[in-house]
Amino acid sequence: MSEIETSPRLASRWRRIVAAGSAAVTRFVNFIGRAEPVYGLGGPLFEKELRVAGRRGRMHILRACYLLALSGFVGIVWLSTTWATFLSTPPVYAAYSMADAGRYIITVIVWFQFVVLQLMAVVMLSTSISDEIYQRTLGVLMTTPITSLQIVAGKLLARMVQVVLFIAVSLPMLLLTQALGGVSWSYVLSGLAVTLATVLVAGSLSMYFSISSRRSGILAILKTLAAMGVLFILLPWAWNDYGAAVTSQQTVQTVLVNANPYLVLSAITAEMFWPRPAPAPVYWWADCLGLLALAAAVFFVSVWRVRRAAMRQLAGDPGGWLTGRRRAATGRIRRVRGSPVVWKELHTSLFGSRLLGALGWVLALGALVATYALFRNELGSIASQIPYGICLMALVGLSAAVISATGIAKEREAGTWPLLMATPLEDRQIVLGKAVATLRRVLPALLLLAFHFGIFTALGYLHPVVLLHLALIAAGLVALVTGSGLYFSTLVRRPTVAIVLNLGFSILVWAVIPLVISIAGSMIMMLWIAALRAPAQPWFFTASYTAYYSTHPLVQTGLVIYGAGGAMNAGRALAELRYEWMDIRAAGVVLTTGIVLALAAIHTFLGWVFLKRASARLRKRVF
Repeated sequence: MSEIETSPRLASRWRRIVAAGSAAVTRFVNFIGRAEPVYGLGGPLFEKELRVAGRRGRMHILRACYLLALSGFVGIVWLSTTWATFLSTPPVYAAYSMADAGRYIITVIVWFQFVVLQLMAVVMLSTSISDEIYQRTLGVLMTTPITSLQIVAGKLLARMVQVVLFIAVSLPMLLLTQALGGVSWSYVLSGLAVTLATVLVAGSLSMYFSISSRRSGILAILKTLAAMGVLFILLPWAWNDYGAAVTSQQTVQTVLVNANPYLVLSAITAEMFWPRPAPAPVYWWADCLGLLALAAAVFFVSVWRVRRAAMRQLAGDPGGWLTGRRRAATGRIRRVRGSPVVWKELHTSLFGSRLLGALGWVLALGALVATYALFRNELGSIASQIPYGICLMALVGLSAAVISATGIAKEREAGTWPLLMATPLEDRQIVLGKAVATLRRVLPALLLLAFHFGIFTALGYLHPVVLLHLALIAAGLVALVTGSGLYFSTLVRRPTVAIVLNLGFSILVWAVIPLVISIAGSMIMMLWIAALRAPAQPWFFTASYTAYYSTHPLVQTGLVIYGAGGAMNAGRALAELRYEWMDIRAAGVVLTTGIVLALAAIHTFLGWVFLKRASARLRKRVF
């Protein structure tokens, strides 16, 4: 009887449990339905961007190159910290150096990710919105249930997923290195957190500037780099100089360190190597929160601007660009003078506005003059003039590399390339016209170089022969990167990809290969010493090492300034100047001028070869 009475009770209890579970599931489903804007922030555009990125072969190539570059840097650190120890000490003592090696390797990985991933985020998001505006699909997207919030979030999150994949590629290396000891996981996690927050800010700024940048992301990249320079260099410098007027020096240092991700990462890295009390407390989590707040502010402003741009397209605006009203046509016909290719290039601005381009160079000149006031007590020394020369020469090469790479690819992207091919212009005329236009556009950077060294030559801090040597170095550098830029511009249809290829070529020739030579040199020297007990490098390696490094434009710049810089050298006769040209000690001005002239001629010849190859490829893949 009791069993019969118990069964209905048990069944009733199970019915109540099932009903409660069903109600809980229903409430959970309703909650998920209400929270759809949260997990579906990116909307279908997020999934579309992920699918497109996953099918692009260049993304896989980029990941492979990233891993190779990171492995190269790690290999250099490994050799520099452990190779000499293994050769000179017993294995028992060498085992104790593994902790130091692990510390250095993890530091290299963290800083490599911190710097490189910011640049990748800036480039990847520089065309995120401008592509939709240029292809006139932004207005169409706004006619669908997709909101402007989902458009911006989908673009940003899809690119950030790619950045996270780059970090994931390096995680096995971090895990293996962590086994060596010497580094706590707190440093690794804090470094990754600061990296992700800074990358998010860089990507948000690049996406924001892409809304009003119609020049294939070039202007967005430049604006983003300038904005980050203001945020992380100019504002901290101003706060460090004038913040003491409103608060205490300790507060100035605390805010300065914790508001700048570069200083935060430097501080926690220094604390790992030298665990002593820091001048100011470091709160890396506070810096991450500030960066996330900044990225959120830029994100929501971008949402508002994207909606405005989409509404302009829907209202009949030809482009939808948020760059102000177009000027009405005056009806005046401008006469073409000289080469039509050169005329057309010089009458179109790389920045979308000739006034904006001129303003950028004026600001660069103002920044250069401002450094004179900042370092006014050291300007007469050679040690200060060499960094000026290297930075200005690098600016010349960078300008030529970027401008030349957009010469032909922008015609393909705009759809005007078949029209240009249908004109009576020959291939040689088109390529030479693009090259001449590039040289004309690089002229402001050359004028900055001439302005600086002309002033200090007139003041008696440099010998006038420096101007001749720098002119030859700049001529060879511009000729080479201009030819390579135009050649790479014929291979692709997007100017941004052409810029990346040309800059990658420059990095390969003048950074990666010297790095490999340095690694090989260290290994050969140590093996030579260990095998023969001779404290000298083999002569054949020394000769090849010297010959290659002599071709580096920045190395040449430093050598010619060192040999003819300073008030003492400025007053000497030409025959009395002496240059330390790698292994050639006390080289005269005639030999130095001959070397610089020969290298400039070689670079010019290589640039001409690139131009010939570009001319041969003009009519391939026209459509």
